[in-house]
Amino acid sequence: MGKRQTQAAQRQRRRAELIYYLRQRNIPIKYQYLGIGARRFDRLSRSPRYIAQSELGLLKEQTGELLTEVKQSVLRSPPKAINIIDIGCGNGEKAAVLIRWALDVFPDISVRYVALDISAGMRKIAKQTVTDKFNRKASRVEVISKTIDFEEENLLRPLWRFRQDEQALNLFLFLGNTLGNVRDPRGLLVKIAMAMRARDWLLLGLELGISHVSRALLEVYSDPLHVEFLSTALRPFNIKPEAGKGRGHGLIRPEINSDENIEIRFKFTHPSPAIRANGEELRFNVGEYIVLAESRRFQTPELCSLLSKSRLTVARKAQKESGSAVYLCRSS
Repeated sequence: MGKRQTQAAQRQRRRAELIYYLRQRNIPIKYQYLGIGARRFDRLSRSPRYIAQSELGLLKEQTGELLTEVKQSVLRSPPKAINIIDIGCGNGEKAAVLIRWALDVFPDISVRYVALDISAGMRKIAKQTVTDKFNRKASRVEVISKTIDFEEENLLRPLWRFRQDEQALNLFLFLGNTLGNVRDPRGLLVKIAMAMRARDWLLLGLELGISHVSRALLEVYSDPLHVEFLSTALRPFNIKPEAGKGRGHGLIRPEINSDENIEIRFKFTHPSPAIRANGEELRFNVGEYIVLAESRRFQTPELCSLLSKSRLTVARKAQKESGSAVYLCRSS
């Protein structure tokens, strides 16, 4: 099968999957990053109003302190290389902070950046971000990209090479409150813990449940860049959000179920276009809605219990008043 045929088959499969989730009125967030969604997310993530900017700021300010134990372990037993394994890589900006730290602290150790994501567009942007920032030190930074749907697949498959390399240290990144966007947080953490060896580390980024922050999200998710990104999965069906003077089919709004659980919904203000599938038509009426994303916040006791049940031990943590937090963990 040629490249074009393969791409056409992939598009057909994705469309069939999206129609299935449209019928369920709930589309997993991963579909927003595919295709044009990668560029849309990149624009959003560079905006000052993007909520995860606080996590990036936290990493820039506190990486040295957060990674104190990592530094000590490397100095005790220097590895041949440090693999920075970015699960759900996004645009690579956060990983770049960790790469910079590794290059500056360990000038004699090479660094591999491993970008893992379901979206080819996101991996391409992440690779470009890292290449642009570290091209002068290219001999010490190797960039690797692998496709993975980490909710569906075993992480050991794409990471087997790095897990088997006993002369390297693996620093796993799972940032951006991705844990709050998946349907089975514990199952995913167990997968990560199983992929880690005794000497490996995990940086876990998430959002803690703080009531005043949840209320502020009402305005944040109405921002045009958020609306543009979150409507990506509806684009193949010509379902458009209302924007400016242009007439769309509905509004994207957060529904705050609690301080720990927020749903981002597309609520129809006009009937949807007909969506044809297998000889049937699917339509949405005024007042109906589709969940485009779910964002779960964690209370500290719940999170500690979740990590313990996933066989992860917290070594250090850093937190901002906004609720952004990063935990350094080891497998136990």
